[in-house]
Amino acid sequence: MRWDDEELLLVFRAEARENLAAIEEGLLLLELQPNDAATIDALFRAAHTLKGGAATLSLETLSDIAHHVEDLLHAIRDGEALVAPRTISVLLQSVDLLRSLLPEHFGQDPQLTVAQRSICDELQRLIDGGEATAHNEVVDDAAQHAFGGRALRVSIQRLDRLLDLTAEINVSRGIVRRRVMSLPREVRGEISEEQRRLDDMFRELQELIMRTRMLPLAGLFRQYARTVRDAAQSSGKKAQLTVEGGDVELDARITELVRDPLLHLVRNAIGHGIETPVERERLGKPPSGTIRLQARRDGPALVIEISDDGRGFDR
Repeated sequence: MRWDDEELLLVFRAEARENLAAIEEGLLLLELQPNDAATIDALFRAAHTLKGGAATLSLETLSDIAHHVEDLLHAIRDGEALVAPRTISVLLQSVDLLRSLLPEHFGQDPQLTVAQRSICDELQRLIDGGEATAHNEVVDDAAQHAFGGRALRVSIQRLDRLLDLTAEINVSRGIVRRRVMSLPREVRGEISEEQRRLDDMFRELQELIMRTRMLPLAGLFRQYARTVRDAAQSSGKKAQLTVEGGDVELDARITELVRDPLLHLVRNAIGHGIETPVERERLGKPPSGTIRLQARRDGPALVIEISDDGRGFDR
């Protein structure tokens, strides 16, 4: 394998995950606003980009599935297919399928199982103007949302190593400082001035590395919109997610640690907090419940709160 092939695959995987995240987020928005032409256009562009990237790497399976997604979005844009809940569900399952099939190594082109192929059949049925059938296959994989703007992709392992190196350099700085202080005064003066410059540059380097590790929580929070939708549908409820403080930043490593606990809390809010539409209407509430994710700074601490407008736990 050539080095550039490996790097090309890494770039494709990162960009594919970004496009899949954009498609997933756009589909959830489209479900709420079926006639939003701008959202449909954005979805179409993301699917087209994904298809082109897969074709460039000769990933025929991924390219074919992305082509099916693109065709269905084209049909929706032309008014030949409706934005029905089942259509959104099939498209979301297609996103899960594509995400799960992203290759780990250059040259891999995964083959579909029977269950996975049925998702493609559902897409084709919708493209042809038919009705989608019930389909419970779920292909799940941790979604990685990226953020707007041009960025250089750096693995968290490399950032961890940079942080380790700054700690090691700091130890060496202490040793050098003590040795400089033991030199005669007339020699020490000029060296001490250079050492102060090095200290300033080191502090700036350390601060830049720490900032590089920080990510806005909006990317993490947006993932749970899909969780809320799927959990509500499976339990016969209606719910939507609202996010506050998505611009608050958190270290990337800590973000990974809080991902699963937040996921369980969001699911619990659906399962044990939000009532069914009938119950909510009887209580004078809107039929759709609201789950709120909020992040804020409290001095040096970061506070993440999850709340809902449901009945709460039955103690």
